[in-house]
Formats: sequence, structure tokens, C-alpha cells
Amino acid sequence: MASTSLYNRWRPSTFAQRDDAASGPGRNLPLVGQEHVTRTLRNAVAAGQMSHAYLFCGPRGTGKTSAARILARAVNCRRGLQGEPCNECENCEALLDGRQLDLLIEIDGASNRGVDDVRALRERIMQRPGGGGLTGAFKVYIVDEVHMLTTEAFNALLKSLEEPPPHVIFILCTTDPQKVPATVASRCQRFDFRPIAFETLVRHLAHVAAAEGVTMEPAGLELLARTAAGGARDAVSLLDQSLAFSGADGDGTPQLDGKRLVTAQQIQAMLGLTDFDAVCRLVDALAARDVASGLRLVQEVASKGSDLRQFARQSIEFLRAVLLFASNAGDLASLDDETKDAVQQRAERLGLGETVRLIKLFTQAEQGLKAPSAQPQLPLELAVVEASMVQLAQPTQALSRNEAAIAAPAAAGGSRGRAATKDERPVQRDQPEPAHVRETPTVATAPRRAPEPEVAGGWPRAEEPDSGAAATLGPAPSLDGPAIPAPEAAAVETVEAAPEPAPVPDEAVHAPETNGTDTAGTATLTSETVRQRWPAVLDAIRQQRNRPLEALLRDAEPGGVDAGNVLVLVFRFPFHASKVQEPANIVAVQRAATRALGTRVTVRCEVADGGGARTERARQAAPADDAFVGKAMRMLDAKLMTSAEVAALEELPIVNEYDSSTL
Repeated sequence: MASTSLYNRWRPSTFAQRDDAASGPGRNLPLVGQEHVTRTLRNAVAAGQMSHAYLFCGPRGTGKTSAARILARAVNCRRGLQGEPCNECENCEALLDGRQLDLLIEIDGASNRGVDDVRALRERIMQRPGGGGLTGAFKVYIVDEVHMLTTEAFNALLKSLEEPPPHVIFILCTTDPQKVPATVASRCQRFDFRPIAFETLVRHLAHVAAAEGVTMEPAGLELLARTAAGGARDAVSLLDQSLAFSGADGDGTPQLDGKRLVTAQQIQAMLGLTDFDAVCRLVDALAARDVASGLRLVQEVASKGSDLRQFARQSIEFLRAVLLFASNAGDLASLDDETKDAVQQRAERLGLGETVRLIKLFTQAEQGLKAPSAQPQLPLELAVVEASMVQLAQPTQALSRNEAAIAAPAAAGGSRGRAATKDERPVQRDQPEPAHVRETPTVATAPRRAPEPEVAGGWPRAEEPDSGAAATLGPAPSLDGPAIPAPEAAAVETVEAAPEPAPVPDEAVHAPETNGTDTAGTATLTSETVRQRWPAVLDAIRQQRNRPLEALLRDAEPGGVDAGNVLVLVFRFPFHASKVQEPANIVAVQRAATRALGTRVTVRCEVADGGGARTERARQAAPADDAFVGKAMRMLDAKLMTSAEVAALEELPIVNEYDSSTL
């Protein structure tokens, strides 16, 4: 005897619950969770205001095809009970049993998608309904998965949709309405079937289980409804599967009040779900930033054969509940009391920002688990490791001491500035700013990868700003003038930019002698140290992921160190020097050099003589210990020549080896 699947036995047969009949499998079962659709269709049928074409859209298993069949019976029902089919007259019974193929014609759009299939359909719709001793008012054509039709088929169907015979009703069903041409959709009444609410789905499953003589644990019903994700057909199919998994009567299956009992643990094992305690332990490990415990837990879940994607979904669902509680919207989460207590504890521990970060990481991991891999748990492991790491770009209230010192002379550009000592008095500027210096909006600075201040060559004022006030930039000194000392500030809040620097008189600034020590209290650099550590500076730029700046610095060579730890970079081309001199780039270079060299550094860019040949200092700064120069010297058995030796060599006469007079 052939058995019928549970979802087929419980397929809806009416728009709504009838007062004069009890709902049950096969007869008088209402459509679940789509009241906005059923009410409209019932009223239209009762008033005789049916449209010639309908477009049913929505996710799978939400009742699109069932609603189309109910509508087909309602318009052909001989009794016509206020827009509902009676399911007892000859027409209704024939349509329910599938014996009437003239009043209801179902077409699969995925397999009958060509233009020839639509042309054959156009020929059949001209015939009036009736046959087999049965008569009806309408021929109803249900085209399932209509979005699979070809463009030519849609064009052939368009004329029939626009001017159909009065006895024809088209019902187009699709899960992807975006693929239906606008010309087709505009000729139909559109109904959007929504995912069924969680509570409605749980009640529906409990009703079906009770009618089948099975008792379900409430937690098990919630697992089935949550896994079905709003689809009634999927939920009933999972219920049917769980009944088979739990066993039959008389084989030791748990009983409750004489009925077979299906437990939540059995459903959890059937679905491959991880227990709730494992999800809580994973979130606890992430909150404590315990990488080892998190990785061991992922390995434990994988070794048990649990579905890793399902485990990731469970974690995301739990973190969503934490998000709601952290946002003071816990009433939106459908949880039992025990689960609410666990979620509330994690919400207080994680906070809103960290919860958002974890949801993003595990959502990305869940997507990564779709692809086959030799290490299927790797996306989850990466999410655990990254979630356990301290976030690198956390906002802070102030820069570190070194970064503040770097940011202060950020736009020194080509000036020969140096940092001020603690004993130096700040420069007083009683005269007003030049008229041509324009103030720009302040740009807040923050440590680590923050947006660089928009400055164009000025130095900050030496006066201490008021609390909350922004420090402003005055005019820049001339190239040959003395340096303006920078303020000894532990934090820089905001910086204002002056796009056009103006010279400062020499008598306006007093700069004491350095006497061979760094004026900022840091170690004095030497040219030899800079040359040895220059690759480390380039590595620091590379770690900032600033590829264009790194490429520009490949053209530069350390030309020496001036007083005040001013690192001179010599470029072959003026364009490269001007790009590095831009405020954002010069600050990045100074930061990288300070970290690589271990002391505070100011950078100045110069161009070699003539824009092509290197300056004398650049020549002297290219010793034999350079990797490329040393290799060339060893291969060619060569030696370095001084500029004087090169000049003497150039004065020697040139001999033509092919001139016979020289032989």
C-alpha cells in the first residue's frame, strides 16, 4: 500500500477555517499564515470581481500553489460558500482528486519553458470549459516557476495575458519575481506570500502532531519551526522525518499518556544540531578571548559529525538574541525563560559593539562553509581566532606620546625644523595671521590608521590651546631659517590646515644650539644607522598597506641626517619628492621611520642635482655595503671611485681602437 507524505495529507484546502466543519487532513484545512492573501481572494470570489491573471510571489513552502488550487475550486464550486470552496460538490471533489483536467491545468514552467509550449497553450485556452459530464465557469491555468520561461515564451504569453478569453484565469507562481518581465507583472494582480511567523508555525506543527497521535516536546517543535525558516511545507516535512526517526509504537519509543513521545534531543540528533550548551561555551570563550578553548570546541563539534553550517547558524541566532538584549529590545526574541537568562548574561558581558563584530565574523564564516574544502572547519576556526584578537583600530581619546610628536611637525615639508626641548620657552605670536592664510575645517586625529590631518606645510602654534579647542597652524618657516620648536603635547585632538605657507622672520624665533644631542630628548641618529635600517622603514610602510607610498620610497635613498634628527631623503625625480611631501604621506613616512629607527624622526625630501644625477651626499651615502652595489663589485671585481677620480678619468683622451694611426 502506497503511503502519502505528511505534507501532502495536510495540504491546505480552504482559504480560512470554516465554522461548520472541523479541519483535518485532506479536507477543510485552512491556509496558514497568509491572511492578507486569503481575505482578498475570498472577497473577490464572493463579489465576482476576479482578475484574469494573478502573480503569486514568495519563498518556497509558503502556500502559493495551494492558494492557486483553492482559488480554482472556489471559482468553479457549485455551492459557492462566501468565496470558499465547499470541497463536497462534484467539481470540488473532482479537482481535489485530480480527475478534472479541463477546469484546472497545471504547467511546470521549468520544463515547459519554450515558445512552442506557450503557443500550444494559446491554442488550448480558446476552448470553453466542460467535459466528462462536468461543467464549470472558468478554466484556471497555474504556471509554476514562471520565471523559468524564456524571453520568447514571455513575449508569446503577453498577448494572452492582455486580452484573455472571459472563461480563462491565469495564476503565475514564482519564487523569483525579479526575473518576471515588467510587461507581464503589470498585467497581473500581485500577491506576496510572506514567511510564516514562528509562533504560527509552532502552533500548526502542534496541531498536526496531535492529529497524528504523537506528542511533541515544545522545545522540539521550536527546533523544527526554526529550521523550517518560515516554510510550512518544510516544517511538516521535518515533522514527518522526526516521526520516522523516533521509531514506531511497540519498539521502545518513549510514551506519554498512551501517545508516542518525540523529544527535543531526538530532533536535535536528526537535524545534526549542536546542543545549546556548546553554543554558550563558544560565546563564553570568545568573550574571554580564549582562542585555545574556542578552537577545541570547534574541533569537538566537527568530530561528532555535526553540521558545521548549522552550528554557525545556531551561533549567529544566539548572538542575534544577545544583540537584541544588549539593545534593550529583548522582547523581540522568542525564547524560553532559561534561554533568556543565558542570553542576558552574555549581553551584559559582551556589549553591543562586540556582539555586532562577532555576528559579522560568523556570518562570513557561514558563507565560507558552503564551499567544499579539505579542512571544512577552517572558516569557523578563522572566525574564532579573529574574534579572539583585540581589535587593532579601537578608538581612543588621545594619541600616544610618539605619535603626537610625529603629528606635530607633520607638514614641515622642506623646512629644516627640529623638535623643541622641554627647557625652551614657547614662541609668542602677537601679530595676527596673514590675510592669505585660509583656515580649513578641523580634522580629528586618532591613533593607528586614522585619517591624516589635512595640512599643507604649516607648523602648529606653540601656545597651549584651551580645553576642547583646536590647535591651529601658523605660517611655515623659510628653508634656510631656524626651526620653530614643537609643543610637548601628550595628545593632539584636532589640527587646522593652512594651504599657503608664509615665511617667518629669523628674529621671531629663537633656536638654541643642539650640541650634538637630539633636542627632543631622544637618541641622535647617524647616517650609517639610517642606511642599515632603511629596509625596516620600507617594511613599516608596507605594513600600513600603503603600496603607492612604498613604490615612491623605492626611488629614494637616505641622503644623511641633519641636526635635530632630520632625515634627508634624496629622490631622482621631482614628482616623486613632491608626492611624498604631501601631508598625509609625510606623516606616514615619519611614523614608519620613528618606529623602525627607535627614535623620533623628522623627514625632509630633496631632489638630486639636475633632477637626474645624484647629489654628492647621495653618492657618499651609497657605500659598498649596499646589497646590489656589493654584488656588482664582487661579480665585476670592481671598486668604488670618488668624484675626484671620476673627474680625472673623464679628462683622459678617448682613443679609437679602430684608428690605425694609434697602432
